[in-house]
Amino acid sequence: MPSFMTLPREIRDQICTCSILLSDTPPDTTRPSKELIEKRVQPATPSLEAWSKVVLYLPKPPNTCTTSLLQTNKQLYAETLATLDRLAANPPDYALDLIILDESLLLPTWTSVPVITNRVDTVHVSFRISGAYENRKKHRKLGSYQGFRGGDGAGPAMGWQLYAVLERFIKAGARGETGSPNTHMHVTAKCIRIDVQTPLVFGVERFGEWPSDVSGRRKSEGGNHVLEPDYLVAFVLSHLNGLLGGLDYEWFKYGQILFEHVDLIVVCKDGVEETRLDVATMLKELGDISDRRSYLEQFGNYKEDTMRLRKERGLKVLDE
Repeated sequence: MPSFMTLPREIRDQICTCSILLSDTPPDTTRPSKELIEKRVQPATPSLEAWSKVVLYLPKPPNTCTTSLLQTNKQLYAETLATLDRLAANPPDYALDLIILDESLLLPTWTSVPVITNRVDTVHVSFRISGAYENRKKHRKLGSYQGFRGGDGAGPAMGWQLYAVLERFIKAGARGETGSPNTHMHVTAKCIRIDVQTPLVFGVERFGEWPSDVSGRRKSEGGNHVLEPDYLVAFVLSHLNGLLGGLDYEWFKYGQILFEHVDLIVVCKDGVEETRLDVATMLKELGDISDRRSYLEQFGNYKEDTMRLRKERGLKVLDE
C-alpha cells in the first residue's frame, strides 16, 4: 500500500504547497450576459440580513482533490488529514473573482481555496465590470431590487448585494451554502483586499458620467455607458465607511459583522492601493451611536465584548 512519502514528488509537493485548489477559472467577461448567468443559482441557506440577495453562485461548491487520497487506504488517509491540519493551522489566502454584470447582478467565483477553514489570512477579491446597463427589467425575474437604482429608503441595491457576498462568506465560508438557515461558521479574515479592475475591452468614452454623489447612479433607462471604475471604488469605500463609521445604529448593526470577523480592508484600483481601513482601530475609536430608535441600550458594552471576542478569534485588538 502506498504511503504519503512513496507518492510521486510532484503529488507530495502539490499537497504540501496548498496546491489542492478546489476552484474554478474566472469567467470570460466578454461572453453574453445569458451565458454568464447560465446554471448559476441563488443559494437558499444560510439566512442573510442583506436587503438584496441578488447574487448568483456556481451550483456546485468547491471540492478538494484530496478526496481520492482520503479514499486510498488508512495510512494515506491519516497522513493526508495530518497534512490538511498543518495547512489549516496556518491561515491560507483565498481568491474570489466578482463580476458586476450589466450594473445589476453579482457573479462570484472562487478561484483559489487551498483548504476549507474558518480562519483565512487574506481574501483577494477582484471586481470585474461586464456589460452595460440596459433597463431595469432585463434581469427582473431574479429580483426587482438590484443594481445601482435606489430602493424605498434603502439606497442602491448594489450596496446590499455586495454586503450579501460578505455575509455569506463569513457565515458559510467558500462553500457558500450550509443546508441550514441558522448556521454561522464565523469565518474570520486578517485582510480583505478588494481590487477594482478597469475593463480593458472598453475605451474611456464608454464610461458613464459620475452622479453628484455615491448614493445612487442611474437616473434614466437605457444607454450603453459602462460602469466607471473610479465611481465603483468611491461607491465601495462609501459603503464600507458607513458600516464601520458608527454614524448611526441602522448602519452600525450591519457593520458588526466586520468588527467581529475582519482585521483590515484594503481597497485598490488596478492593483494600486487607494485606501486601507483598520477595523481594530475603527472599533477602538467608535463613539456613541446616535439614538435614532432608542438602540443605545443594545449597544451596551459592545466594544468591550467584541474586543474579547476578537482576541478569542486571533484578530487584532487595540486596548482602550
